[in-house]
Amino acid sequence: MVANISPAISPYIARTKKAIEFFEANENKALQTGLMMCIAGGPGNETEWSGGVPLPTLDTTQLSYVKGFKRYHEMYFVIPSTYGALNVGGISWLKVDLIDPPDPDIWMSRYLNVINQQSRWLFISAMLGAGEADTASYKQVGLYSNLKVIGDYNKDFFTPAEISKTGTDISNYKYDGILELYQNTDSLITRSSDTIDYFAWVLEF
Repeated sequence: MVANISPAISPYIARTKKAIEFFEANENKALQTGLMMCIAGGPGNETEWSGGVPLPTLDTTQLSYVKGFKRYHEMYFVIPSTYGALNVGGISWLKVDLIDPPDPDIWMSRYLNVINQQSRWLFISAMLGAGEADTASYKQVGLYSNLKVIGDYNKDFFTPAEISKTGTDISNYKYDGILELYQNTDSLITRSSDTIDYFAWVLEF
C-alpha cells in the first residue's frame, strides 16, 4: 500500500481538451440546441437593485424573468498576452487561430495551435439589435449552453417561450441548458429599438 502520494491535479493540456470539446459541441449555430446569451430582469424583475449590486453566486443555476435569448456572435480560442488586441476583464487576450483546412491524417490537426499554446480560454461575444427584445428591461446577462429551441430554430433570436423549459412562471422557469456564466449590471437597463447591445466574455476551463 502506498503510504505517501502527492495531490492529483488536472494539467493544462486536459483543460485545453475540455475547451476543445466545448467549442466543438457549440460551434454550429444552425442546430436545434445551442450556445446563447440571455438578458433577464433578475430578482424583482423590472426594478433597480435593492441595497446595491449583489455579487454573482456560484450556486446560481438559472436566471429569472428572462426577456430573450440570442445565439452567440463569435467564439474562438485565446490566450492571455501583452500583444493581444482584445481586452476583457482588464486582461489582454490574443486570438489562437485554428488550422484550416486540417490534415485528416493527423489527430486533432485542426487544433494543433490550440494544443501547442495550451489555450484553455474561449472568447465568446453576442449582440442584440433592432427587433430583438425591444423595450425590454434587464439587469442580468448570462450565457447558457445546450439550450433547446422549440419550433423554428433557423434564426438567431428567441423569446423565452421558444426555449424548452419547466416551471410555472417566468420567475421560476428552469431552462433545458447549463448556465455557464452570468453577471449583474450596475443598474436596470432598458432597451430601445435603435439600441445595439454588445457583450463579450472569456470562458476559462
